[in-house]
Amino acid sequence: MIAALLAVILGLSACQPASEPIAPPVTPAQLAHLRESYRKADPEARVGVVTTVLPGSNLAAVGSVPVADFTPGDVVTFMDSNGKVLVLGTVEAVNANSLTVKYEKPDPKSRAPMAGDVAVRAIH
Repeated sequence: MIAALLAVILGLSACQPASEPIAPPVTPAQLAHLRESYRKADPEARVGVVTTVLPGSNLAAVGSVPVADFTPGDVVTFMDSNGKVLVLGTVEAVNANSLTVKYEKPDPKSRAPMAGDVAVRAIH
């Protein structure tokens, strides 16, 4: 009986997809490369870094970005340091040194943004 139960448990765990490891925070070199790549494709593109997240409110602070180039309502794409798209968000407020962005609820195959992820606004 115990052997049968163990076989069922092992069989079920083998069927479950392995969770994808979380990418490390973006490095300064990765950030510079992303900025250059996006600016070549779209001179109006802006790339910042997630500094803080309030998961219960679906809010993220985005810094290291020229805040004067943003207005409330701008759409940004959150990505991890590997370039995987996580969720979209909308700028709620433009602060002195950061943006407050309300992000969508992630689907089951993704995750919410976290500190060290990237936020991209591209116009084209």
